[in-house]
Amino acid sequence: ALYRSLATQRGQPPREPRELRAAFSEWLATNRNRRTRGSCAAVSSLPRMKLIPGSGRFAGSSFAPLVPGLWEHPYLVRDFTRGLEGQAPLSETGHGYDVGRYNERRRSMYTSELFGGTPASPTYTLPPTHVHRLLPPPRADPWAAGVPPSQRRDIHIGIDIGGPVGTAVHAVADGTVHSSGYNVRHALSPDPWRPSSPATAAGNSARVLQAAALDYGHVVVTEHRLCGVDVWALHGHLSADSSVRWRPGDKVARGEVLGWLGGTHENGGWPPHVHFQLSLCRPETHDMPGVVADAQHASALQDYPDPRAVLGPLYEGDGLFE
Repeated sequence: ALYRSLATQRGQPPREPRELRAAFSEWLATNRNRRTRGSCAAVSSLPRMKLIPGSGRFAGSSFAPLVPGLWEHPYLVRDFTRGLEGQAPLSETGHGYDVGRYNERRRSMYTSELFGGTPASPTYTLPPTHVHRLLPPPRADPWAAGVPPSQRRDIHIGIDIGGPVGTAVHAVADGTVHSSGYNVRHALSPDPWRPSSPATAAGNSARVLQAAALDYGHVVVTEHRLCGVDVWALHGHLSADSSVRWRPGDKVARGEVLGWLGGTHENGGWPPHVHFQLSLCRPETHDMPGVVADAQHASALQDYPDPRAVLGPLYEGDGLFE
């Protein structure tokens, strides 16, 4: 009835119900793997998106913009080599978006124990209903292997795109969901999953996991086959409803909405942004070392290539910026 009303208003002859059912069935078959909240946006916006030509090892492919609004207005390229010192909030800069660079040493920014090179304690997992979201080790530095005591992890090996809370983050290419969830480090009391929690079996029945300061918060990791290469893409610091809507193996289409920028209460305590990182190594779960120490730097550049190969030429220079 609604369709016939709209068709009449536009001076178009209404189609027969049989034609409408056939058209809807065709659309449903094409889009059945899309998530409800993001599917309409993905289907309607993709034809209007200006695709980004790949570069380097991904030359010859075209990618959807991670945050389409970034290309519609001038944005600010941040210099975080002195950490957050002297950095004005995005709302005070006159820009709608900002960009944080790949291969940049960020002194005095990563101050929590997660980046101190101290080995982490054993891994915890969520209860059986959440087993698709394996959790990284709580406390200390989960990526401490090979880091001398004198070093901290402070070289950023992803790209940050900042914007307003709720800004949509899109899949850059067709692929599948590898993993999603809330990056959890700390343990606090009480445990709402007791007595069925795996923590109970570990002798920690009164403790529940909670995100540590400056962690990724909510994360979605996607898996892609690009130019004959298996690639994983991490999208960190998202909102809570971004990670819970996906399951491993879910299909994603180029340009589809994966999630939204989270607020400080859910994104690890950061100004709203997405940390985007490529990996040529299959991650164990929804976690990657977003920053590395000097001892890890050379290998990290090989394992985690510059995201501008799929995001486009966001800024000039190759680093190491310091």
